[in-house]
Amino acid sequence: MKNDLYAKATTFKIKVKEKLYHAKDKIRQTKETIHRGTKLDRTGPFFSSCIALIIIGCSWGTNAEWLIWLGAASLLSNVLLLFATLFRRNQKSI
Repeated sequence: MKNDLYAKATTFKIKVKEKLYHAKDKIRQTKETIHRGTKLDRTGPFFSSCIALIIIGCSWGTNAEWLIWLGAASLLSNVLLLFATLFRRNQKSI
């Protein structure tokens, strides 16, 4: 009985150490990805900005004021994201 509990405890310790190792490795990989500064794709914000313009255009004809504001907020955020990616890319080349 005592040996059985000891064996279960040691296997539990080994499993915990393995999971902890994998978690630490995943965190390290994530930190490296953030510090490395992976390239951001600019096509996403560009197409989202186009869709926001379509939403604004369609809502202008239907007099849906909330839809106009939603499209304007989406357009503003996507344009700022585009400028941020361009600015960040230019800063790395300096």
